[in-house]
Amino acid sequence: MNLNYSNKEFMAKQLITFQSDTPIETAMEFFLENKISGALSR
Repeated sequence: MNLNYSNKEFMAKQLITFQSDTPIETAMEFFLENKISGALSR
């Protein structure tokens, strides 16, 4: 079993961003339409 992986193998290559004033409903609709199952917020 190969356990030698690099970070880039797990990182997204195309990021999706929203403006801070984007309604959460708009973001959720986008996630559903594009079958995105997770998000990171900061």
